[in-house]
Amino acid sequence: MNSLKPLGVVLGATLLAVGMSGGQASAAFAVGRANTAARVATAKYTVIDNYTGHPRSGTVKGIPPNGPLPMPESSLSCADKYLKDALFTISCTGKSRFYVVVDCDNGYRYPLELRGSLRVRLTCPTGSRALSGGAYGS
Repeated sequence: MNSLKPLGVVLGATLLAVGMSGGQASAAFAVGRANTAARVATAKYTVIDNYTGHPRSGTVKGIPPNGPLPMPESSLSCADKYLKDALFTISCTGKSRFYVVVDCDNGYRYPLELRGSLRVRLTCPTGSRALSGGAYGS
């Protein structure tokens, strides 16, 4: 009987350690899922009106890369594209609705609906990079 007591202590400690590491793994998995959701959810934008110089900013929801893009209504003229790390910028002028889009390495694209003559900056969600970007209007 006395020889089994140390074995029980070792077995109990082992089960406790395994149980604790499983809890930590579950917590790490939940944090990983939350980080992934944050990476997919929204991109940031800043738009500066070329006529007034007034900026506005906010967030734009992502769509899967094979998801349908919204249809524009505008003829469009764009220039000065810039792409680096998570950032995409472009200057565009459209008479009515047009879209500026950034494709990020998290597998999502972020279309921003705009009107007017604007300098647009789209920033991919934290932890992802901009792969390409552009603007479209018909």
